[in-house]
This record gives sequence, structure tokens and C-alpha cells, in this order.
Amino acid sequence: MNYHAAHDIGHTLQDINYVGCTSVSLKGKFTFDNNLLIGRNFDFYVNDDFCRNKIVAFYRPSTGHPFAMVTWAGMIGVISGMNLKGITITINGVKSDIPKHSATPVSILAREILQYAGNLKEAKEIAQKRSIFVSELLMVSSADEKRTIIIEKTPEKTDVYENDAESVICTNHFQGDILKNEHFNITNIKESSTMYRYNRVNELLNKNLPFTAEKMAELLREKKGVGNAELGLSNEKAINQLKAHHSVIFIPEKLIMYVSASPYNLGEYMAYNINNIFTNATNGCPLKDIDDINLTIAADNFLVSGEFKKYEEYKKMLETLQTNNIYSNKEDDFFNTLCQLNPEYYLTYSSVGNYLRNNKRYKEAISWYSKSLCKEFHNINEYKKIKKELDYCNNHIRANA
Repeated sequence: MNYHAAHDIGHTLQDINYVGCTSVSLKGKFTFDNNLLIGRNFDFYVNDDFCRNKIVAFYRPSTGHPFAMVTWAGMIGVISGMNLKGITITINGVKSDIPKHSATPVSILAREILQYAGNLKEAKEIAQKRSIFVSELLMVSSADEKRTIIIEKTPEKTDVYENDAESVICTNHFQGDILKNEHFNITNIKESSTMYRYNRVNELLNKNLPFTAEKMAELLREKKGVGNAELGLSNEKAINQLKAHHSVIFIPEKLIMYVSASPYNLGEYMAYNINNIFTNATNGCPLKDIDDINLTIAADNFLVSGEFKKYEEYKKMLETLQTNNIYSNKEDDFFNTLCQLNPEYYLTYSSVGNYLRNNKRYKEAISWYSKSLCKEFHNINEYKKIKKELDYCNNHIRANA
């Protein structure tokens, strides 16, 4: 239980870049066959090792519905999954206070819904009877009903967001009548990346009709911002933040689940027909080859073109810089290379500024902080933090003039 609670506590730490997930459900005019099409990035980041390996697990429980989910070793709760009734579920974190009491971990609630719900009414009933200790969004879709809802929960309240539109977008804020006007939600929308990503998804939906699974993969891999703005690689305002543990695409009416291969959501999306898998399993064991290679979605060009290797080099250099571990006689070359590898990301410049500030080179730090402030920040608090560092350097120079 402590292990599963750690996921929830991590979802309260959005200010330090643990989570900024994006989910979308489409149907009708938005999809080529009018069927439901759901996609989501699970951007829960701990470190690269955590993201490297994924497990696609298939459960045939003694009670309830057989289901499939994406997970990691030791995790029995559900983050993203689909059952044989065509019920899908994904969970997105919402800004929360630090938990002060125990309750049901949200992944256990999601597991209960996936295992026991055969329709949206049953999903809502299960969610209503459980208390959780952080705020969370549970996007639930039903193949039979051809409908998607978002169950919105805080430790005190439960609401259900439903609309009659053919698209449902879920980032990291409440949309239902009960919770959308709460002060903490309004503040979250104002200060974080959640509404920015919501607007970017909405923008892309209207440019790429109709959607297929392949087009959904393109959307989930999108690294630019609203109006195709350059955000820099790994900016939280991007739909693809290059930190996803996994990315999934569901076609509930066909019982097909796509899961991205590493790294992040850049590898192939491998397709699993869970009806075939459970039907053809023998003695409780699925077939040797369980993915449908005819439906595989190709790896992202960012990965196969070699650009990803440059990004990996950038991350290593950034870590070296942040640990104050570069050779002084190679600083200029180091800084120039860092900027060439990720020129539009504010953190590139603010990290150099921090390095110089820590070494009491305040005038030089001012130049780099100023460059950083011209870039797109992922949230207001981070912008204020760098502005404060800039002011500190200016004040220090004036005081010692």
C-alpha cells in the first residue's frame, strides 16, 4: 500500500516536474470510422531507469472482467488499461495538498473500476464509494455506450464531467461544475501548463481530421506549442515532454490497445488485441507472440533520425553543469554546445546562469538569466524563480559598486 501511495504523493509534486499528463478521447467526425479513439501520455517521471522498462500485464481475475494494463514491476494498481467489456481507464494528477490522512490509493480505485465496471454507471458507483487522499482525474470510456466521462475526485468531493461533444480533453485541471471554480483549480490553471496543453490538443484536433491510431500517435509525440511555437525539448507545456513512462492508444470497440516502446513514447506503438489474447490463451498463459505486428505504428522520426541522441547528450551535459562539474578552461565550448543542442529551452540558459551565480560571477549570470527569461517557461513559478535570481545578481552588483 505504501508503494502505491507513493504514486499519489508524486502526483502532488507537479511543481518539480513529476507529472503533466495529457489524455484525449475522440469519436464521430474526429475519427475515420466514427469509433472511439483514446490516447494518453503518462508523464510520471522519476528517472530514466524508471521509464526504460514497461510491462503489459493481462489479468483474468476470479471475479470481475479480464483486463490488460500497462505497469511496472510491483505495481498492481492501474494507471492505463482496458477490460474485455471495452471499458478503458486512464488517470491524470491534479494539483493537491500534501496528504494528511490515509485513504485508497487512486491506482487501486482505477483497478477496481477496470475489473468490476461493465459500463459508465458502474464506474461512477465504484468511484463514489471510495475515498482517496489526493486529487485525481479518471478518464473512463465505454465501447458499448460510445462515450467518455471524466470522474473528478478530491479527498472531499466527487464530480463527473460529461459533455455532448465528440472530443474530450483531459490535462491536469477540473472541468466539472462542482470543482472547476474552486480557488486551487483556478490557481492551478493560471500558474501551470495544464490549460496550455489543453489548448494545444484542441488546436491539433481541428487541423488533423479525421484521426486514426497513427495520427493519434503523432499528436501524442508533438513537441511544439500553441501555434507551432518552439518550446525547447522537454518543456512541460509540450504534449510530448520526453519523459513519459508509457503512452497508450485505445480503440475500445475493437478491443485494441497500443503501447509505446522505449524510449518514452518514441519507440514503436505495439498493438494488442485483448479479445484474441484472452480467447487464445491456453491454461491461463497467453500465446508466445501476443502483439499484432500488422498494426504496429512506426517509431517516431525524432528517434530514428538521430536527433534523440543529441537530446541524450544534452541531458548529460545539463547534469554535468548542474553538479558544477565542468572544466573552467572549456566553459565557452561547453556553453555553446549546450545551447546548440537545445536552443529554445529556458532551462538551458537558466542553468548556465545558476552555474555562474554559484561561482559568484554575477555579471555573467545576468546575461544568461536574461536570455532564459525570453524563452517559454513551463509555469509562472519557475519564471518568478529565475527573475528573483536575476534581481539578486543585479542587487549584489549595485551593493558592491
